[in-house]
Amino acid sequence: MVKRPLPLIGVSDALRDVRKLIRRVAAFENTVLIRGPSGSGKELAARWIHYLSKRREKPFVAVNAGAFPDKLIESEIFGYEKGAFTGAEGRKPGKIEIAQGGSFFLDEIGDLPLPLQVKLLRVLQEKTFERLGGISPLEADVRFIAATHRDLEEMITEGLFREDLYYRLNVIMISIPPLNERREDIPYLVRFIIRQELGYIPEIEDELMTTLQGFEWYGNIRELYNNIQRMLIFYPGEGPLRLKDVEEHIRPMHFLPAHKDTELFTLPFKAAQREFKKKYIRFRLEKNNWAQNKTAGEMGVQPSYLSRLIRKLGLDEKKKGKP
Repeated sequence: MVKRPLPLIGVSDALRDVRKLIRRVAAFENTVLIRGPSGSGKELAARWIHYLSKRREKPFVAVNAGAFPDKLIESEIFGYEKGAFTGAEGRKPGKIEIAQGGSFFLDEIGDLPLPLQVKLLRVLQEKTFERLGGISPLEADVRFIAATHRDLEEMITEGLFREDLYYRLNVIMISIPPLNERREDIPYLVRFIIRQELGYIPEIEDELMTTLQGFEWYGNIRELYNNIQRMLIFYPGEGPLRLKDVEEHIRPMHFLPAHKDTELFTLPFKAAQREFKKKYIRFRLEKNNWAQNKTAGEMGVQPSYLSRLIRKLGLDEKKKGKP
């Protein structure tokens, strides 16, 4: 039985568009280029393309080009024959060969050395490849999916990425936005991760959820996942998850407010936290013309809690735009 990938969690328009595009492109055989920051779910998107395609019964094989030294990545992708180099004591199939009939996912393609870019371009054009040390071409019956967090267009101008390979890869492009551009997805991700770890979802204090939504999460879903895992280690196991119990165990790479107000870094922690909440909540309210129920829904908190915060922080619709 084919294993179903984990879901792409979220309710944001951006993620809905990604899911819609995945369903559409899965029916075709075109090469796909997935773009997005590290930790945003590019491999998961690739797995869904494979799962929804006619190749789903065949292998999905992934290789991260940035995880291997230049001298090893070629043999990892293409395989080698006995005696191809010192230490090659037997034939070894490469990942493309292992993926026959299925999908081959090359992550961080921007890290691929230029000589290998030429070789990959030839595979995409001719649908054949050779193992290192081999003389007989082998069929490459795979669907190619590539991903990167790098600016390939800039790399082309710098001579670091081949333009012809870029156009061959970029038949269909899927962009996955960073987590800090779809904060409304964070409550759903938090609950999903907690259910995965605990098997159930305890009550989550609104203040904790608001705080989690306030971080920039430059490491995206991967960073959020790691922080939730660490946070749960210190959860007593009964009662609600409260900010005061787990606050010291939440360690995002950066705590930069959405407005990048550098003066916050000069304030004591509690004062900075209060000031950030004011700016964050005012921003969300103004975005929705001060519709509190809608804003609370997007923030993932109860309207009553949002109302209390508005009163507690001294926010008022009459003070729109005022600090």
